[in-house]
Amino acid sequence: MLYDAVIIGAGLNGMLVYNAFKNIGLNVCIVEKNDILNNKFDDNRTIAISQSTKTFLESLGLWKSLDENFGIINYIYTFEKTTKPILEFAGNEFLGGELGYIVLATNLLNVMFNNICKADIISQDEILEINQDNSICKLKTKNNLTIQSKMVIACNGKNSDFAKKFNIKSFKSSYNQKAITFIANHTNNHNNIAVEQFSSVGPLATLPMKQRNQSGFVWSLRSDLADYIFNTNEEDFLNLLNNELQRVGCIGKILSTNDIISKPRIYPLNIEFLLKKNYGRVIFIGDVLNAIHPVAGQAFNMSVNDIIAICKSIKENIDIGLDFSLPVYLKETSFGIIKNHISLNLSTDLLVRGYSNNNNVAKIFRTISLEIFSSSKHLKSFAVKLATFGV
Repeated sequence: MLYDAVIIGAGLNGMLVYNAFKNIGLNVCIVEKNDILNNKFDDNRTIAISQSTKTFLESLGLWKSLDENFGIINYIYTFEKTTKPILEFAGNEFLGGELGYIVLATNLLNVMFNNICKADIISQDEILEINQDNSICKLKTKNNLTIQSKMVIACNGKNSDFAKKFNIKSFKSSYNQKAITFIANHTNNHNNIAVEQFSSVGPLATLPMKQRNQSGFVWSLRSDLADYIFNTNEEDFLNLLNNELQRVGCIGKILSTNDIISKPRIYPLNIEFLLKKNYGRVIFIGDVLNAIHPVAGQAFNMSVNDIIAICKSIKENIDIGLDFSLPVYLKETSFGIIKNHISLNLSTDLLVRGYSNNNNVAKIFRTISLEIFSSSKHLKSFAVKLATFGV
């Protein structure tokens, strides 16, 4: 069988590409190295959803299947060593409503998986070889399958060596930080407020869940400190966490380790991106293309904007009778996508490095910049639009 597209990887991005491509009438399949047919997803990450991503999920019929099982962000407060926010964003001021939403990754994975025809999944297999000619891609798998497709969408994560098959150069820079992520109950009502607390050792973000006394946490720390805290005993972990929360005070305290309701996870943080988004008929999406610091909470939204752009290009070419998978059209689409990536990468990188630098010159520059930014509605509006729509 000749597919319109083969998708490599059945994570959030891969399954969303499947649903999006099916929606515009393409014949697609997913190749996933793990066993996903048993539908046992265990991913307690919290995913930030922008308004444009929500609109896209609605257009695919996926959002309603979440059955309102999501948190709403009405306000974002940013703190730095004070009890008064240095930056405030309100949804009713910039977007006429909510700033965004928080979804548990497991819930979103289940919703998308339930919308996939299981016959379109090649499970417990992986692509070993890809050969391209003028019209198709020929793929060979570890289990000796041969698959033919007009195009290939690689969504197999930043730890994949897949891009190395094409000798595509990449840029990578470490922040010397690691993130500890978990979900916890707390004493105060979060009031739909997302909090970003900056310090010299790294930012702590809290993200409001559906339950009013429950938030997702992303605690980014200097690598050595993150390892120490992650490996300490439960009581010390809780005390260190509450010391950070006390500086802000918005969500109160976490009373016991039993209130940390998902097992904490830790992973290194860096900025990494490929210098080409596509190679012939192969196009890269998600962390395999661009890994970004979680401080802005935009990794998934950035991927969704890419998928929207690709679907738009494919549909336009189909409507006028052109081969949507020709490398020239994929390259044109990639150029626009990469411009948006550069904007978000630069702003996120400056934010992280600016707050990680604690010398006096950096402090003065940071204070002046924040005062200018905070007093300008136009700059704040641009930041919201960049995060929401990628423009």
